[in-house]
Amino acid sequence: MIRLIATDLDGTLLEPDGTLPEGLKFTQEKPDEAAPLPVGAALDAALANRPDLKNFREQLRVSEYQLYSRYSAFSPRISAFANYSYSSNSTRNSGNNPNGFANFYVEGNSFNYGAMAELTIFNGLIRYNRLRESGAQLAIMQYKGAEAWLRIVADVRNAHANVQHNRELAALNRENRDIMREQRDLVAKSYLAGEAEITRLNEAQNNFVAAEEEYVQSLVNLSKARAQLAAAGHPLLGDGKYGRERENKKFGRTGGQALYSYKLAFHFTTDAGCLSNLNGKVWTVEQVDFVDQYFPGTTIS
Repeated sequence: MIRLIATDLDGTLLEPDGTLPEGLKFTQEKPDEAAPLPVGAALDAALANRPDLKNFREQLRVSEYQLYSRYSAFSPRISAFANYSYSSNSTRNSGNNPNGFANFYVEGNSFNYGAMAELTIFNGLIRYNRLRESGAQLAIMQYKGAEAWLRIVADVRNAHANVQHNRELAALNRENRDIMREQRDLVAKSYLAGEAEITRLNEAQNNFVAAEEEYVQSLVNLSKARAQLAAAGHPLLGDGKYGRERENKKFGRTGGQALYSYKLAFHFTTDAGCLSNLNGKVWTVEQVDFVDQYFPGTTIS
């Protein structure tokens, strides 16, 4: 089987006698068929973290403030003032003054204050036109923000559905691969026992290789779908494969995903046999490391 796969990939991988070169190794990655986050949680994360949506929120806030400034042009302009002054004068007389020597010292201070209001009644509709312009700009930003919101929702829903579809397809191809392997093994036993022809064994082997190829391709498609889902704006913190390395390092989460199955509950609707004593029982983890780290004081229930 390895020889057939190597030949399909690249005939130069094989030695002239049809064997694999010494030291050639095929790396195998553990299939990732885990279920994605619920679509509701994915949407919440995407809408809260997508940078393009954050940008629209900031632009919308700027447009709102610009509109408020246009409204202020219709209000009176009020100004207040206050002045304080202090002065002193010292005079000394001497010489032929019949009264003798005399010194004079004079000082004074003053304090003024007041307020002034100015109101423009009409300026040729300039203020009104600017107000309408700012209102139109705000409406445009609101429309663009709603458009971006709908686009993000559509992206996340499509990506989530794509992951679910490829995940189910990978599971079906895995089951089909296992069935083809069992069938090949049965035919091989029959061939060794002299009950089957070599052509039947080759056919069973080819069916197994084709099923294996379909399963591997479905895993590749699933990996692409997960990358698409992560790009929609809600990668798991600590996800080194589909997440954001910069965010993982920023929050110190490089040792694993911030994903935890904290509750196990049994609720049987039919006869569970030897497991009936588990019906109605619930096990809950009381402490999760990243919950205590990022959400201190949160109670797990």
